[in-house]
Amino acid sequence: MNRIPSTLSSRAMVEALPAVHVNRRDSLLDYPFSKLSDSTLEPLDSFQHTLLDIFNSIGALGLRRSNRQDLSALSDGSIHEARDSINDLIQILLPPPQQELSSVNQFQRSAARITKNYYARNPGQEAFCNQHAELVLDGMSHAGIADGALLLKICDKSDTNRSHVLVIHAGGPADDASKLLKPFVEQQRVAPLTYRPPGMNLDTFANHIADNADKIHLIDAWGTDKRLDFPGGSSPSEVKSVLSPMIREGLGWDPDTVLENKDFHIVSPLHVSELRRVPEYVARTRDYIRYLASPEYSAPDIFETIFNEIGAYKFINGADRLILAGHLTRACRDNGIVNDTNMKTYLQNGNIYISESGRTGRSTFIPLANANRPFE
Repeated sequence: MNRIPSTLSSRAMVEALPAVHVNRRDSLLDYPFSKLSDSTLEPLDSFQHTLLDIFNSIGALGLRRSNRQDLSALSDGSIHEARDSINDLIQILLPPPQQELSSVNQFQRSAARITKNYYARNPGQEAFCNQHAELVLDGMSHAGIADGALLLKICDKSDTNRSHVLVIHAGGPADDASKLLKPFVEQQRVAPLTYRPPGMNLDTFANHIADNADKIHLIDAWGTDKRLDFPGGSSPSEVKSVLSPMIREGLGWDPDTVLENKDFHIVSPLHVSELRRVPEYVARTRDYIRYLASPEYSAPDIFETIFNEIGAYKFINGADRLILAGHLTRACRDNGIVNDTNMKTYLQNGNIYISESGRTGRSTFIPLANANRPFE
């Protein structure tokens, strides 16, 4: 299936997809927060307005949720390119988080920005539940409400290939949000010297939501029901009845699947892949970049130094160039040479490109590979 030309408008892009019936309730564009049968629509609250803006921005990308059973006709295999590019950049630019809420939250928000930048350059590609959740999280970051949000992964422990990712948002004061989200990230003390790994089973999750129903929202832009709310006073069984359709759809089960017969683990996903040991020459160059990061050296001068340093290492193969470029890019970011808030980085044609919006607004690129041995 041919990729949709990037010159199409977002509306035209959606119309150019293969003919697949999409329920009005399932549309990200102008998502209806009130029930469609309501004769009078209540005004949206501020959180709903924010979600509407986020959903519209995602919907405008015309992404293919083609791993859903009802949308499988949209599949074109582009998810592989998307995952590879996004995961490469996450590994290059982001050190693994510590197992604490603030570290995981910041890591997920930074990874979500990489995902958003990728799809902004590649509209119309496939994006599954994990990518949609990251796009929601990035939208929350821009709206200033991501401190109370995390990615949440629902796993079927009997089948490691079945999992579903969405966003959990805890409203209210920061201390309350932290208390509600920590169990999905941090170990929990159950005795003076005994800790339980992070995460919950389905019963504990339903109880956790029921105890905090008026503060918790679940956002699933990939799914049919995109916002799951739980009225105050909801019982655990009522929470389960709301969760069940989302879980069945997310895990690809038919509507008659009995969830009580399944073993679930619900946790915030962590990226634990580490870059290999830093070679000595990389450490030296990184220290040199740190030394140059002072007012008398402009960003273009420093990028030129990076370019020359990498070019001098003729013996480096593609994988080592990836490590080198990653550490030098992070050195630029950590030392204020590029503005991390607006830095856009992407892989293309064996190079890592940096849109440097810090001191100069200059765009540059770092070669990951030479013409004879491209990075794969």
